[in-house]
Amino acid sequence: MSIVIRRLGFVIGSITILSAAGCVAPPPTTPPRVVTIGSVVVAYPEPTGWALQVAATNRVVGFGDGVAGLSYGRDGDQEAGRGVVIADITGATFHLDPEDQPERPATTAAEFLSDLGSVERSAGGAAYAISQPRPTTFAGRSTTMVTVTPAAGYAYPLLEMEPDSHVVYLGVSQRLGAIDVGGAIVLAQVWAANEEDLVAWLPEAEAFLAELEIGPASDPR
Repeated sequence: MSIVIRRLGFVIGSITILSAAGCVAPPPTTPPRVVTIGSVVVAYPEPTGWALQVAATNRVVGFGDGVAGLSYGRDGDQEAGRGVVIADITGATFHLDPEDQPERPATTAAEFLSDLGSVERSAGGAAYAISQPRPTTFAGRSTTMVTVTPAAGYAYPLLEMEPDSHVVYLGVSQRLGAIDVGGAIVLAQVWAANEEDLVAWLPEAEAFLAELEIGPASDPR
């Protein structure tokens, strides 16, 4: 018999009770770790085969494979490495060229992904090229994922979460997906050092995204 243990609404493990005959059942699985970002809680497993490093701010958590979780940083300094970033981007703004006024994205995940292609630079032309969406699974929810490529010479391809100034850098080889969680928009960014590495990384990264559990935080920050 097994007793299931729950924390914050997520199953985090079980305790196996020996039968009278003394049969030994398999040991409990490793419970997922839990982190709060913005107004949501993210439960994540220990992915097999990753040299996992995790870094978090109030609104963003990064999972790096062999590199710091948020290693690409504000300036996109990522000569090598690969990872997954999860962010509560509710109310975030696009930080465009220095002379541009910040532009606030949409209020739902679907609108956010579709509106990325309509963001304009002050110098004229689209800030991002967006691919046709393809289906994927993110935290047990069906959504779509798109390739997002900033315009050449685009100096500030950022999503910025005020008032804390936490950012998601969009100037990388990446795929983006988003879901609605309660009243929050939660972004998934799969990134790598270059497009070739990203294509090789996608199957593992998307399997990791599918295993995440995300729900509203009981004590939002």
